Amino acid sequence: MKSVLILANDFPPKNSVGAERPYSWYKYFKKQGVKPIVITKNWNIDFLNNINDFELDFTEIFQAPISNDRSSKLLRKYGKEKFSFLRKIFTVFYHYCQYFLPVGIHYSLYQEANQYLNNNKVDFIIATGEPFILFKYASKLSRKHNVNWLADYRDDWIQNHGRTYNNNIFTKAFMLYDRFWEKKYLKNVFGITSVSDYLVNQISRRNSEIKCETIENGVDLDVFNNTISPFKANEFSIVYSGVLYDQDYLSDFSKGFTNFISILNATEKVHVYFIGIEVLVNQATKAVELLKLKFPNNVHVLPKMSQKKVANYQINANILLNFIAGDPSKGLIGAKSYVYAATKKPILTIPSIKNSNSPFFPGRKIQYVATSSVDVENFIREIYIEFSNGIIRKSDITEQEIFMLSREFNANKMTNFIFNYANQM
Repeated sequence: MKSVLILANDFPPKNSVGAERPYSWYKYFKKQGVKPIVITKNWNIDFLNNINDFELDFTEIFQAPISNDRSSKLLRKYGKEKFSFLRKIFTVFYHYCQYFLPVGIHYSLYQEANQYLNNNKVDFIIATGEPFILFKYASKLSRKHNVNWLADYRDDWIQNHGRTYNNNIFTKAFMLYDRFWEKKYLKNVFGITSVSDYLVNQISRRNSEIKCETIENGVDLDVFNNTISPFKANEFSIVYSGVLYDQDYLSDFSKGFTNFISILNATEKVHVYFIGIEVLVNQATKAVELLKLKFPNNVHVLPKMSQKKVANYQINANILLNFIAGDPSKGLIGAKSYVYAATKKPILTIPSIKNSNSPFFPGRKIQYVATSSVDVENFIREIYIEFSNGIIRKSDITEQEIFMLSREFNANKMTNFIFNYANQM
């Protein structure tokens, strides 16, 4: 049996988008005759309640200790209000120095992986970023132990949308600095993968000599088994799940929803659920709180919950909300889009940059991209009228298309890329 060592900072029981991607490889590689070995952090400390939500065999998962740098120690000891400037200095120091010094909160991952490889042989190494410092560790391990490695980008290291929004002199300096290290560490890389065709093309233009492949995030279809509706009978529900970034994409939804509900007679039927948004506090989450104050009987903020519990809300909703932090025409789809599409429920996507062009099933009745509050209002009203007439809209996505969006399909695509291409070299 072939074996693959996976370097992943985020991994269950931590419940995050970054954890779901390597977990899908861990879960489905075995079906392809590939043994996964995961090197991650010891998230059990903070996420004990989530352990039962995942199928984990700790003979294949090695957890490095979570080390705290000086910035993290100051934050834990004194809180956010004190020593903020000093914490920023430490953060910048570690960001710059981690590439050439054995420092930083992620160095324990390298130590754990190196110790494993000193005593065990593997056929391949995958490093999935962020953090992209893992690419350095994989490159170093590849040279030291003579094992091919693959760089998996969940976002573009150099030209990500966060840097697009903060294009100041410091951001440009960071980008040039990171580009230097990207070129250095990719010199011995076997291949590159990322989550969309747009990102793959963007990354490959900088690294044209390296083989690249699109491996989408996908959806774990198993979470939709045995779902039970959490809604009351005859309830019209709109659902959003996940974090909200510091963008102004809530304004269109707030205005559109306000206009819709203000002229509705049966307002008690309409409910909006925001699940797991409490992770961050920013202009988007504050906008939700304002909307909740305005409509306390209609807008609900629920705490973060397991994927299976969230799936109960998603598959039984009338509309699924998707907020995109950026321009959808630039390949920004959002990981939850795959989950949403698998439910066959109408998707209302609202991007922070007003562009209705999206690579996600263009021209199909699967996703509607709203670029104004009027678009939002009209779409909700359209679905609600159908609901009032006893019609529950479903998209035209096929079962075959849903499987091709699955994490199982994409894990199979990953193993084929690694081992079939390797045989051709």
